[in-house]
Amino acid sequence: MLLDHVSFYINSLWLSFDKFDPLFPDLAQFWLRYSSEPVAPGFLLVNGVMVWYLYQRRLAQGDSPSMVRRYLIERGLFLVLIQLIWVNSAWSGFRELNIDHFGIIGCIGVSMCLLALVMGQNWMVRLLIAALIAASYPALSHIKYDITEPAQVWIVETFITAGKLNSYPVIPWFAVALLGTVIAPMWIQKWTDARSRLTGTLILGCAAMGLALLIRSIEIYGSEFSYSSLMHPSFIHDLKYPPTLFFSIWFFALNMFCVCLLLILGSTLPWVLKPLRIVGQVPLFFYLLHIPILAVITRRLDFYYRQGDVPEVLFAAALLFSVMVPLSFWFARLKASSNNKLIRMM
Repeated sequence: MLLDHVSFYINSLWLSFDKFDPLFPDLAQFWLRYSSEPVAPGFLLVNGVMVWYLYQRRLAQGDSPSMVRRYLIERGLFLVLIQLIWVNSAWSGFRELNIDHFGIIGCIGVSMCLLALVMGQNWMVRLLIAALIAASYPALSHIKYDITEPAQVWIVETFITAGKLNSYPVIPWFAVALLGTVIAPMWIQKWTDARSRLTGTLILGCAAMGLALLIRSIEIYGSEFSYSSLMHPSFIHDLKYPPTLFFSIWFFALNMFCVCLLLILGSTLPWVLKPLRIVGQVPLFFYLLHIPILAVITRRLDFYYRQGDVPEVLFAAALLFSVMVPLSFWFARLKASSNNKLIRMM
């Protein structure tokens, strides 16, 4: 995520790049962009896992299901508000208040509200809902609407397909979050030791990858972009805005493999993950702060705005990460000792 956002502000590619129909000048730029593609599916998967975990924990503490649902909906609406008031304006360096846009944080917020409504259902019901969305979405994503009608634009681009208003429509990403709620009990309750958790996650990843490759290779249903050959990078690159069925399943698989890597590193080289653990304690704070830092320095101060290439992006991302880790550590300590509701929700 950090790498992709640094690229957005520093990489000269963005002077001509169209994220809805991307064309890359070289492999370095392709892999730089591709490295961030698992982020959005990962956000929604983790959101689903944490919603399930929070729901179960609060019930075990004696809260009623309605109380937990109310808390989740409150949290989701808070994220929507943060999207409209802070995130939208942060992208421009706070030049102006911009509430006429939706984005990934708002999508996560609405998905959390929807998850709150189905958390009382059996995991098979949640999986069935996700499967029905996945099966119908390739047709649903091509819905026609009048772009001159603001009401239609808000409804369709918020929930169904991507456009100028919103790159992250809720429906397909909600399906990914539902998968997170299905995986959560396996990770937390069923696979109780590191070996079974690693094996189970690896099997899930391999099964999802096999399904994704089948969808992509037959080119009939669930993929949007054509490809040159099975060995060409274009084979693994498909439409993200909105996500195709191939995109969602493929990056579900890659996220499972990323979890496997984290499990291995956590048991063999735990010190490597220490900076990520610090950031992971306050991910929303990290997200909300790193964007305005980038925007103010590059856009407001006109410093190296879209003048760099891949090496400059990598250097700037490493530099910003080194700044954000101690800031995240400070805020995590502040949050742990604070009773302020706003700080606690960050």
